[in-house]
Amino acid sequence: ERRDRSTHLQGRRSALLQQEAESRAEEQLLTDKLESGRTQLDLKSSELHTLEEMIAGVARALEDTRRQLGRDRAILTDRRHHLSSLRERARLYGTQRDQAIERKARIEQQDRDLVPIEEAQRIVLERATERLDLLQAERKAFAQQAADEEAARETLKPQLESLREESTTLRSRLASLIELSRNFEGFVDGHRYLLTKKAQGEASVKGLHGSLVDILDVPARYERAVETLLGEALQGLLMRRIDDVREAIRLLVERGQGRATFLLQPDATGDHRGAAAARLRERIQSATVSVEGLALDLIHCAEENRPLVEALLVDGVIVRELPDALALSALLPSPFAIATLTGELVTSKGIIAGGPGGGSEILPRRREIARLQDRIRELHGDLQTVEGSWDASCRRSAQAAESLESLNRRLHELEIERLKAETAFSHTGAERRRFLQQIEVVTYEAGSHAEDLRVLTDEIRTIEHSLVDLESRDQAAEIEAARLEAEATSRQQERDRLIRDVGEHRVQLTALQGRQELLASVLTRTIEELGQVRSEIELLAAEFADLQVRETEMETAVVQLQARLTSLSDAEQSAQQLVIAEDERRRHLSDVRQSIDERLRLLKLSLTEKQQASGDAAIRVAELRNTISLLEEALKAEGPPELETIVQRLTDSGLEIEAATGELADLSAKIAELGAVNMAALEEYEELAERHRFLSAQAEDLSSSVQSLRTAISEINQTIQQRFSETLETVAGHLDRLWSCLIPGGRASLSLTEPQDGEEEPGVEMAVRIPGKRAALNLLSGGEKALAALALLFALFHTRPSPFCLLDEVDAPLDDANAERFASLLREMAVNAQFLLITHNKRTMAAADLLYGVTMEEHGVSKLLSLHMSRAA
Repeated sequence: ERRDRSTHLQGRRSALLQQEAESRAEEQLLTDKLESGRTQLDLKSSELHTLEEMIAGVARALEDTRRQLGRDRAILTDRRHHLSSLRERARLYGTQRDQAIERKARIEQQDRDLVPIEEAQRIVLERATERLDLLQAERKAFAQQAADEEAARETLKPQLESLREESTTLRSRLASLIELSRNFEGFVDGHRYLLTKKAQGEASVKGLHGSLVDILDVPARYERAVETLLGEALQGLLMRRIDDVREAIRLLVERGQGRATFLLQPDATGDHRGAAAARLRERIQSATVSVEGLALDLIHCAEENRPLVEALLVDGVIVRELPDALALSALLPSPFAIATLTGELVTSKGIIAGGPGGGSEILPRRREIARLQDRIRELHGDLQTVEGSWDASCRRSAQAAESLESLNRRLHELEIERLKAETAFSHTGAERRRFLQQIEVVTYEAGSHAEDLRVLTDEIRTIEHSLVDLESRDQAAEIEAARLEAEATSRQQERDRLIRDVGEHRVQLTALQGRQELLASVLTRTIEELGQVRSEIELLAAEFADLQVRETEMETAVVQLQARLTSLSDAEQSAQQLVIAEDERRRHLSDVRQSIDERLRLLKLSLTEKQQASGDAAIRVAELRNTISLLEEALKAEGPPELETIVQRLTDSGLEIEAATGELADLSAKIAELGAVNMAALEEYEELAERHRFLSAQAEDLSSSVQSLRTAISEINQTIQQRFSETLETVAGHLDRLWSCLIPGGRASLSLTEPQDGEEEPGVEMAVRIPGKRAALNLLSGGEKALAALALLFALFHTRPSPFCLLDEVDAPLDDANAERFASLLREMAVNAQFLLITHNKRTMAAADLLYGVTMEEHGVSKLLSLHMSRAA
C-alpha cells in the first residue's frame, strides 16, 4: 500500500509541476489586460468623481436635514414614551417605598420579639455548658481513680497469685504429710497396728497413750543423733499399767501383727539418773574433743514425761563426728552411748554402728508438719491482707465504674440538652441575623425608591420643557428637506448615466481581477500541494525503511507463531482424539459389561445343563461298562456258552441288549453334541466372575453414594427450612416493631403461603394493619405501601445488619407526616450504621447530619457542595 502511495505521489508531483507552468503563463496574459482596463476606468472615474462630489454635497445636506428631522422626531417620540414610563415608574416607586417601610416596621417588631428569647436561650446554653464542664471534670477524676485502682490491682495480682500458689503447694504437702502421719507410716507393723486401733477407738487398746515420738521436741540438728540413741525405743508405745501391756501383746499375738516395744512411766524419783548425768556432764566439759552436749540437755519434752525421757537418754551424748565419738569414749565411764550428728553410734559395750540409712523419717516428718502449719498460718494472714486490699480495690473500682456510668448517662443527657439549647440558640441567632439583613435590605430599598422617585420627578419636568423646543425644530427641518430633495433629483439622473459607464468598465476589470486571483490561488495551492507531496514522499521513504525492518521481524514472528499454532492444533487434535477415544472406550466398556453379563448368565446356565447331562451320561456308561465287564468275566470263566444261555443271563440281569445298545448310542450322541472339552472354561469363568464382582462393587458404591447424597440433601433441606423459619420469625418480629413505630397502633406480620400450581416452594405473604383500615396491601395508599416496603427493608436490615446502607429516593411517595416518621426511624437506626440517602424531601434532609449537592453552574461542568447541618445551625 505504501509503495502504491509513493508511485501515486510521484505522478501527482509531475502533474503539479506542469500545472504550475501553465498557470504562470496565463497569469502574465491577464496582468497585461488588467493594466489596459484600469487606465480606461480611471478616466471615467474622474468624470464620475466630479459629478459625485456635487451630488454628494447636495445629498449630504439633504441627508443631514433628514437625519436631523428623524432624530428630532425619534427624540420627540422617545421623550413622550419616556415621560409616560417615568410617570408609571414614579407611581410604582412610591408604592414600593410605602411597602418597604411597612415591611421594615414588621421585621423590626419580629426582631425585638426574638431578643428576650435569644437571651434566655443563651443563659440556658451557658448553664448547660458549665454543668457539662463540671461533669466532664468529675468523669475524668473517676476515670483516673478507676485507672489507679486497676494499676494497683495489677501490682497486687502477681503477689496474690504467688501467695495462692505457695499456699496451695504447702497445703498439698501438709495434707500428704498428715495423711502419712495418720497412717503411721515409718512405724513397724505392730506399732502401726496398735496406733491405728487406738485411732479407731477400739477398747482393747484404751491403755495406749501414744508413742515416744509424740512427746519429744527434737531440734532438726539433733534428730538423726536422737534416733540413733533411742533406736527401737523411738517408736515405743507409752503405757501406764503392765496389764495394758499384757493386753496389747495378747492382741498382737492373736491378730498376728508382729512385735511392739512398750514404755512404762518409771516410778522412781530419778536421783541416781540425775547424778549419772551430772558425772557425764563434768567429763564432757573437761574433754578436749568437740561435743554438742548431753542428749537430755538438747531435747525438750513435757515435765510429766521427763522421767521417761531421762531413763532412756541418761547416758546419751551427742558429738559432731565419729573421731570425736571414739576419742570421747575413752574418757567416759560406763555406761554411755555416744551418737554423731550423722547417725554413727559408739557405746560402752563396745558397739560401733555407722553407715548410710537407718533413719525413720518420723521426727523430720513431725518437724516438717509443724513448720508447714506455721508457714501456712503466716501465708493465710498475708493472703487475707492482700485479698482484702484486692477486694477493697475492686469495690472502689466498681463504685468508680458505677459513678462513671451514671456520669456518662448524665453527660449524654446533658450533651443532648446542650445540643438542643445550642441548636435553638443558633437558630434564634440565625433568625435575628436574617431579620437584620432583611431590615438592611428593606431600608436600602426604601431609600433607593425615594431617591429614584425624586430623580424621576426632576426628569419628568425637564422632559416636559424639552418637548416644546423639539416640536418647533421639527417644522423648520421639514421645509429645508423638501428643497434639497428637488435639487438632488436632477443631479442624480446625470450621475446614473456615468455610473452605468463606469460600471461596465469595472465589471470587466473585476472579471479580470477575479480570474487573476483565481489563478494566484490555484498556483498557491499547487505549490503547497507540491510541498506536501514532497514531504509525504520523504515520510513514506522513512516509513518504508522502517516497515522493511518490521516486515522482517514480523515474518520471523509469524513463522514462530505458525509453528506454535501448528503444535497447538496438533495438541488440540490429539486431545480431542483422546477425548473421543475415551468416550468410545467408556461406551465400549459399558457394552462389553452388558454382553459379558449376558454371556456369563448363558454360560452358567449352559454349564449347569452340560454338567448335569455329562454326569448322567457318565453314570449310565459306567453302569453299562460294568455290566459288560461282568458278563465278559463270566463268559471267560464258564467257557463258550450257548447263545441261548447268554441271552437268558442277560435277561435275568434285567438288561435288554437292544435297549442297552440304543441307550448307549443316545448317550454317545449327546456327548458328541457337547463338543470338545474347553480347558480354559474355568479360567474364563473366574475372569468373568471377577469382572462381575468388580462391576457389582462399583454399582454398590454408586448406590451408596446416591444414598449419601440423598441423605445430605435431606439434611441440607431440613437445615434450610429451620434457618428460614427462624429468620422469617426474626424478620416478622422486627417488622411488627418497625411498623408500630411508623404507624402508631399498627401491626404487621409475615406468613408462609401454600405453593400454587407449577410452584415448588411456598411464598411469603406480608399483612399489615392500620387503625381504621383493612389489612390488604392493595387497599393502602401509595405512601402507606412505601412505608410497608421500608418497614420490611429495615426489618431485613435489622436481621442481617450492615455498617453501611444506600437508599435511593425511597421517601418520594411519603407525605410530610410519614416523612417525619421515616426520618425519626432513620435517626434511631443511624446509631449502629451509616445511611446514605438520595432524596428531595426537605424533612429527610433536615434530619441528616451532612448534605451533599451536585450543581452545574457552567454547561458541562458539575460541582459538588457539602453542608454540615450542625455547623450550619
